Amino acid sequence: MMKATPKFDKEFEKWVIDIETEDGEVIPVGHTIEESIGLFEICKWDSEEQAEDWIKARPEKFYI
Repeated sequence: MMKATPKFDKEFEKWVIDIETEDGEVIPVGHTIEESIGLFEICKWDSEEQAEDWIKARPEKFYI
């Protein structure tokens, strides 16, 4: 399992989630929007509660 941390991003004025991998690398939650050029979009939530709910919906993968 990996640690997931919701945090408020001042630039986007939204909540984002950082995942700490088992290697200690911290990466944001997002999805690929154009694989051929490696384009990645960070997922954003309107509230801390929404971000935490996303994490809690995946207990086999993440914990807060």
